[in-house]
Amino acid sequence: MDPKTGEIYNLITKKPPADINASDLVQRDDDKPEAIKKRLEIYNSQTTKLINTMKKDTKIIEIDGAKSIENIQKDLSEVIEKNKL
Repeated sequence: MDPKTGEIYNLITKKPPADINASDLVQRDDDKPEAIKKRLEIYNSQTTKLINTMKKDTKIIEIDGAKSIENIQKDLSEVIEKNKL
């Protein structure tokens, strides 16, 4: 994040412009490895259990979020069209 402008960047979809000094950017506390590890622990202990319970009672549609944004959008559109959501 650029503390001067508040603009948020990342290394995948919104890289900082070349004219910004990377050493001036700050990493939010919730983006640090320790915080991410804790969020993943919570996800694995709570959310995965919830999803598995929901799969017993309702239709769950899964989309691979590790794909490119364009391919995720394509997958979502296909699911919506196929299921008339």
